[in-house]
Amino acid sequence: MQVFDSLQQLGYSSINIVLVFLFIMVVVYRSFSKFLSKQIPRALFFAVFAAAFVFSVNYLAEVNKVANDTYKAQKAAEKADGN
Repeated sequence: MQVFDSLQQLGYSSINIVLVFLFIMVVVYRSFSKFLSKQIPRALFFAVFAAAFVFSVNYLAEVNKVANDTYKAQKAAEKADGN
């Protein structure tokens, strides 16, 4: 459920992340379609892409949170200097 929270935190950019991962997954799947015709390699393929998707979404959400916190702190410091 942390992935859904991370996607929600990323906002509209999460749509781009999902679309990019789907596009890459389709391209790689089509490239290796002969190798992925069996059930075990196909399951491993989807597991690897799912894990990569989860880790990247969580990482990007954490980076987004740090960037937003830094931006808010910088704005607060500018506002304090202005008074």
